Amino acid sequence: MINGWVFFRLEQLGEAGSYFSVMYGFSGADRMHPRISMDCNALFICSLVVGILLSLPLYPWLRTYWRARVKENHLVAISVQAAKMVLTSMILLFAAGSISVGAYNPFIYFRF
Repeated sequence: MINGWVFFRLEQLGEAGSYFSVMYGFSGADRMHPRISMDCNALFICSLVVGILLSLPLYPWLRTYWRARVKENHLVAISVQAAKMVLTSMILLFAAGSISVGAYNPFIYFRF
């Protein structure tokens, strides 16, 4: 799919060849583009780590662990529900604040 966009973007076949050589690392250029190293900040790394952790099957394991503990104590059940609500609210507030402060606009047709 990405290769098709190269042909859509560039008009000359030679330009497409040089674009592919840069894209797949055959141009002899540096391995990391300066723009990538500039975007690789603490927020990106934190988001990447959280994304990797959330992609693991940790939630089913934690759910079975906490269900076993809830059968023993109802105070644990209430605290787990409160923690879920607080965590979800924090994620919502962080996302809303991040969108409102930054220049990023998730509505792609906002400019038209």
